[in-house]
Amino acid sequence: MLKKPMSDSVLELGAGNVCRSCRAELQALVLDLGEQPVADVLLAPQQLTERERVLPLRVFVCGRCGLAQLSAADVDAGDLTGVHGHGSAFSTTVQGHVQDWADMLMAHLEPHARVLDVASGDGDLLQRFAERGMDVLGLEPNVDIVASARVPTQRGFFGRDVARALVAAGGQFDLILVNHALGHAVDLDDFVAGLACALRPGGRVAIEFHHALSLVRGHFDVACHAHRCYLSLHALESAAARHGLAIVDAEQIDLHGGSVRATAAHGADECPVGAGLAQVRATEREWSLETPDGYAELGAMAERVKAGLLEFLDQVRAEGASVVGYGAPSRGTTLLNYTCITFEDIPFTVDRSPAKQGRCLPGSRIPVLEPEAIGAARPEYVLILPWALSDEIQQQMSHVRDWGGRFVVAVPELRILD
Repeated sequence: MLKKPMSDSVLELGAGNVCRSCRAELQALVLDLGEQPVADVLLAPQQLTERERVLPLRVFVCGRCGLAQLSAADVDAGDLTGVHGHGSAFSTTVQGHVQDWADMLMAHLEPHARVLDVASGDGDLLQRFAERGMDVLGLEPNVDIVASARVPTQRGFFGRDVARALVAAGGQFDLILVNHALGHAVDLDDFVAGLACALRPGGRVAIEFHHALSLVRGHFDVACHAHRCYLSLHALESAAARHGLAIVDAEQIDLHGGSVRATAAHGADECPVGAGLAQVRATEREWSLETPDGYAELGAMAERVKAGLLEFLDQVRAEGASVVGYGAPSRGTTLLNYTCITFEDIPFTVDRSPAKQGRCLPGSRIPVLEPEAIGAARPEYVLILPWALSDEIQQQMSHVRDWGGRFVVAVPELRILD
């Protein structure tokens, strides 16, 4: 098992209210969702009598590098990364996206390339490279997930010192996968330093991350304690440049309500710059993502979502109708706790993941059941919590319309789907 020791060569993060990337003091608070439980810690039945730990859920934006983030002083008292995740995604949309991304990356790799996946989960993405005969290694902080990994996986938290240990053990990597892992980094500067250390000359880092633009567009429910950073390309380029890395390509993709796929290389490498890079930069300038000003309306947007959802539930009660949930994502927990909705308002939600079934959502205490429970209850409304997957979920649950049931999403505004 790899552990991350302290290093004098990494900027000190400390416990203060400083940026996780450039270490400037954080002063611009752009969103306050109150005190909330950790979204990914679903409750077992025997835990329902226990008092839950709650932490402030506040988003700041760095005035120097533009990184949107949670304050270390608010959330870094304990290990939250190790509790994140429940294995591979059950969404066919996400699975198809992962396969397409892997195929695209493998088309540019030698048959025996050395590939590292940082925060690899159970190895779902990395397994596709292993099946092509490549030399793969996963690094994953969650001990339970490591035990069930499909590919060679070590437990550890990625950073410069861990990267040095991996390189000393087997050499640098031709490709490093960072699949929505940057947002979980306690110390983004140290994480990026590790990428620079572990990447061989001529190699590439393939990155996907939730785009901070989705926050600006009102998708506040992406905020949770395990997601410590909400990246823009501007903030990523700032962090990469400090450690001799350059972003050489980028594109916006629809996944998870709005993400960015980017490619990094050593700045000294001579490599072509993708056409999409300028387009993403221009979009971010248009939305002022490089400054706190771009996030000025975020709090008001969250309040409008809260008012719309509570008004809808009042109408449902007045009609004598019922509403249940679909999905148990962290973003659903954030939404429900921000709006103070509990099992008294929504008696249950369902999820395809067996790891979540039989548990309850933190805070709201809403039970998570198997999808078949919706057919048994025949509710008038189904609130889709992973709203970015609403098209897929409506297809999977099309029988809801057989009894006149309707689907609802709350973010970025309340909509009853026809």
